[in-house]
Amino acid sequence: TDGVVDIHALLQGYLQHARAGGAKVLTSTKVVAILTQQRKVTVVVTESGAIQTEVVVNAAGAWAGEFAQLARAVSVPLRPYRRHLLTTDLLPWVKPDWPFVWDFTEEVYFRPESGGLLLSPCDEVEYPPGIPPVDRDAAVLLYRKLMRYPRLHDLPIKATWAGLRTLAEDGKFVVGWDPLIHGFFWVAGLGGHGVTASGSIGRLAADLIIKQDWEGIKDFSPARFILK
Repeated sequence: TDGVVDIHALLQGYLQHARAGGAKVLTSTKVVAILTQQRKVTVVVTESGAIQTEVVVNAAGAWAGEFAQLARAVSVPLRPYRRHLLTTDLLPWVKPDWPFVWDFTEEVYFRPESGGLLLSPCDEVEYPPGIPPVDRDAAVLLYRKLMRYPRLHDLPIKATWAGLRTLAEDGKFVVGWDPLIHGFFWVAGLGGHGVTASGSIGRLAADLIIKQDWEGIKDFSPARFILK
């Protein structure tokens, strides 16, 4: 069967290991300024106080562009897009070992989830950073895309929610050192693959930061946008 990530367990595992390594986690703490001297990061100012640091990692998701502006880093063309997910009530005929089905013709996917199905119409509408509201037409769009699957007509939808997938202009990840501000490191534009790729991208980012590899991976580097 296809693998499915338990997002909550994965996040808790990351937090547990980070704290064990000496990291201090601040939640619900807004960054209001990033101070620099001679184009080098020196201080991050939060609502709770200032933090002296030589390195800042920009992993702010849909807010990555706004966060970068605080440091006057390179302008990366990032755009958040809203996408809906829907879950059904219990469906006795759904088997938990069914594979993940992604129809690239209709742009729709579904898989077993908690005795029913989790589905997405793969909608992609540009939306500003924030918590996007649910569009009532999401279910209508989903049903239209499921017309080729008779068993999936008129599914009993239990819940609908929306999230943001942030993409760079060229569709590639943005991972690497900023070309303008020394000490400002990008991890952005993962386009909905953040959880799936988090382990590998995290290792890559840590390696580039610790080794101070200023060039990194050319296709991912934010420096590609300063050349345009």
